[in-house]
Amino acid sequence: MDIDHIQKINTLALDLLKQGLAKDRQDAVEQAERAYRSQSQDYKDMRQTMDAVQSEGRPKAPGAEPELPTEKVREILQQNTQFLVKTIKEFQEQLQALKEDVAGVKINMSNFQLSVAAARNAPQRGEESRPAAGTKVPENHPRTGNYKDTEVSIEKFFYAGKK
Repeated sequence: MDIDHIQKINTLALDLLKQGLAKDRQDAVEQAERAYRSQSQDYKDMRQTMDAVQSEGRPKAPGAEPELPTEKVREILQQNTQFLVKTIKEFQEQLQALKEDVAGVKINMSNFQLSVAAARNAPQRGEESRPAAGTKVPENHPRTGNYKDTEVSIEKFFYAGKK
């Protein structure tokens, strides 16, 4: 007996004892040997069957189709290749169209930005935006508004404790 075989039997015997399937250690060892022998016998039978099948060659399944001739395989591969080339060309055309659309959108954006910038700068530089020399322009700053110092009480903005 080899060491591996003895270790397997010992492990199986201990498991049989722990589970209460054997009366004592001797009974557990006998049961383990029987189980191991039947297991190894089943394995040997299966191995012999596999060797016999391999030596006979691979049996053909009933209703299996015969192999395709080489010309038929070439024809199928050629059709697949043509289909893939056609599909790739279509994708390339779509990609090119999308690139052209994006370029057009970029040009439109830059033109729009230029027109907006020109619209902002035009009134400041032109003669129309300047008031006449004798006309007084009221100061209306967005931060200060049209308020006067006397109209707003400073106590409303700052809290200094009890009144």
